[in-house]
Amino acid sequence: MTITLKSYPVELSLAAFICLMGSIECTIVTLFIERGNPTAWSIQLASKLLAAIYGGVICSGVGYYVQGVIMKTLGPVFVTAFNPLSMVIVAILGSIILAEVMYLGKGFLE
Repeated sequence: MTITLKSYPVELSLAAFICLMGSIECTIVTLFIERGNPTAWSIQLASKLLAAIYGGVICSGVGYYVQGVIMKTLGPVFVTAFNPLSMVIVAILGSIILAEVMYLGKGFLE
């Protein structure tokens, strides 16, 4: 991504392009997996649609944009160093905000 940012310095457009290509790839895979199930393509105005929009726009789009800005200003080392930290932050926020139960091996933490 560092080489791409040097030749294409507009981070937000690059993040949108990455998300578009991911959507196209997921659509192709889903066409093969759900080829006999047309109800899989029905859009329901419920929490599933809201979760998909949130996951696509906020998590992926903003995440790629922030990674691009950090990579352009500080270098690729910081992006790869803090990438595992994002999973820990998601687990902690999910436990606090959504009251999710974290499972660690066979036991669980509440």
